Amino acid sequence: MNAKKKIIILFLFFCVFCGAFNVNAARWQVRVKKVFDGDTVVLMTGETVRLQGIDAPEIGHDGEKDQYFAREAKSFLERLVRGRTLTIETRELSADRFGRILAYLYISDRECVNEMMVANGMAFCFPHKGQDEEKMARLLSVQRSAMNGLRGFWARILSMKAARDRYIGNKKSKRFHTMQCGFGRRIYYKNKILFSSLREAFYAGFAPCRKCTVWPRVSGVR
Repeated sequence: MNAKKKIIILFLFFCVFCGAFNVNAARWQVRVKKVFDGDTVVLMTGETVRLQGIDAPEIGHDGEKDQYFAREAKSFLERLVRGRTLTIETRELSADRFGRILAYLYISDRECVNEMMVANGMAFCFPHKGQDEEKMARLLSVQRSAMNGLRGFWARILSMKAARDRYIGNKKSKRFHTMQCGFGRRIYYKNKILFSSLREAFYAGFAPCRKCTVWPRVSGVR
């Protein structure tokens, strides 16, 4: 049994032991102890949950500056989850290579925390292999709406000088790269797609490469 499966089984056992598992609804009821940033939380039961299908600006560590809007995204997520009992659908549960549980958190049947972060311009779509296509399509729809309304970080991101540059996308990984990025240059030609602007890349549902991202950084103390 691999590490990811062990994490999920241990989480299930802990939730059953704590009475947080609703068999009929096939859901876990959870509460958040701590918010790390705009896409990662720690539950009262100790597990770390990474909000699936999205990525938020990163808070700087070890003297590194924050990415633009990182603190705002964290604060927004804190307001969404603070003091609430949330639910996780069991059929959606998985884990990433860092051992974090990947999940969609729900405030109610109609209120998905992941979706609310994207809809308000606090996070963007972050596709990965094996994700629910219907949910990713919904996330992309609300992202496009947020972009059109220049909500959250989009007002600045789409007005930067870099927003007018061209980018190389990988249709297989759904990542896009600057024209100078070595990873972008190595994309197999059948998987390669060119974007005329930053807006076009995000609008297509591609996420920026972590190595060559043009996302601005700001002071971590504000």
